[in-house]
Amino acid sequence: MTASPEGWLKHALLIACCVVLHSCGNLVEHSSDRAWHQAGAPQAPSTNGKLVYSITPISPGHGDPIRAGDLVYAHVRSGTTWSTTDANVWLWTGDERADDGFTNLLDLGPAGLRAAFIGKQVGEHFRVEIQGMGLSCCASVAIPLFGFVPNDAERELSHYDGNRWPVAPLSSGQGPTPWGQFEILAKCPAHLLQRTALHEQWGPVLNMFDMHYPTSRSGTLVWGALQADCAPPHPPVRFEIGPLSSAINRQLLDWDASYAGYANLAGVSRPMTAGPLTGVIVFIAAFVITRRLQQGTVTRGKPRQP
Repeated sequence: MTASPEGWLKHALLIACCVVLHSCGNLVEHSSDRAWHQAGAPQAPSTNGKLVYSITPISPGHGDPIRAGDLVYAHVRSGTTWSTTDANVWLWTGDERADDGFTNLLDLGPAGLRAAFIGKQVGEHFRVEIQGMGLSCCASVAIPLFGFVPNDAERELSHYDGNRWPVAPLSSGQGPTPWGQFEILAKCPAHLLQRTALHEQWGPVLNMFDMHYPTSRSGTLVWGALQADCAPPHPPVRFEIGPLSSAINRQLLDWDASYAGYANLAGVSRPMTAGPLTGVIVFIAAFVITRRLQQGTVTRGKPRQP
């Protein structure tokens, strides 16, 4: 059994309309960003007390001790013969806690581990064992290679930036206690910086299942940076991460795609995005095709002239 031309026309128009409605999400987008400002504090990172970091000295260092708020460059070795971590890492020894509600989106790695560097010296070797992970075998702790850890359950990182923030795992080998052997290579006074942007969107969304996007949407995006002014001969160091969005606020629709298309969101206001434009093009194409099919059917249905 074949469908009638009228049936095909209805199905084509229905599919086209669904495509258009689904892609009409962000008809207008605008983002207003604020200036960079200092966040956190030059004090030891706050720890929750669940994990215990046991420090075993191996060899001493030299020079001024590391202070809270310094950015530390260190070499770490961990793991077993089958799985070994051997990398250089950057860790900030300050406290990222703040009352603005957004600084806690900036994950800088295990607080207790970062606090363990305070008071030590450049060139110092020591071993760290992390106790309190439970009795499970092969536990691991991720530490950032470049100051920031990319993702956790409390926030969303643009998936276009996810691969730019690798981590080095501290492995437990055959037991439940992760360990790492560190050598401090350098230290620099540093600051944790932050900026935010109010991102606004307008456009109807075809909400399905558990989607609840309102027509007018807004949310706050967050950027973080570690700025270190190292003494010569070391050059200044700066790491930036973002944008981040709180997982609690799910109103924004495809905000990371907007960020990928426009590197600087500040002051950008667009009357139409690629999504709606694609939908309109598909709708027009489907409409023209179905009209021609309908006209062809009518022509074929006429009786032949004698």
